[in-house]
Amino acid sequence: MAATDIYLQGSGIKKTRLRLRFRLRKRILFLNLNLILNLYLKMLYFPKEIYNQIITHAKEAYPNEGCGALIGEEHSEFRGDKEPEIAKNVLMVFRMKNINKDRAKDRYEIDPKELLRVEKEAFANGLQVIGFYHSHPDHPDMPSAFDRERAWPFYSYVIISVKRRKEISVKSWTFEDEKEPFKEEEVKIVN
Repeated sequence: MAATDIYLQGSGIKKTRLRLRFRLRKRILFLNLNLILNLYLKMLYFPKEIYNQIITHAKEAYPNEGCGALIGEEHSEFRGDKEPEIAKNVLMVFRMKNINKDRAKDRYEIDPKELLRVEKEAFANGLQVIGFYHSHPDHPDMPSAFDRERAWPFYSYVIISVKRRKEISVKSWTFEDEKEPFKEEEVKIVN
């Protein structure tokens, strides 16, 4: 039986069938939209001042992992005959406390209450949490298995590699489906 052919006994049969049809159509629409978004370029834009703030935070947190939230907005840009671009603009960052005391040198954990406060403040300013950043002290700017395990789809995950508090490299990662690995997302610094 297809999802739209399920019949329930009792009152509200038509209402239930309509709800099931709507959910199925909504899921198909979401999947189609997801496939379309995968065809577009993805770009994460940082104003230079904000980019420098996360670099400073990563250096200050060394030799532990520093972390924070990226606040901004998403939009699509169509530029003539080029592929459309899904852009995430970082407009502010919130430094957050790494509450992982046992393995702060190679793990970060954000306090859920602090994240809720940040989300509310972003929403009050007409913005949203679009991602997170954290540092990898003396490790590459590639996500670990632990990073992927804890990540949520559609968010940007910026990783700042800090070697001996001096050498810095930065990459951003994202994914759309729970089963897929991270994909690198291009980072652009703008003035």
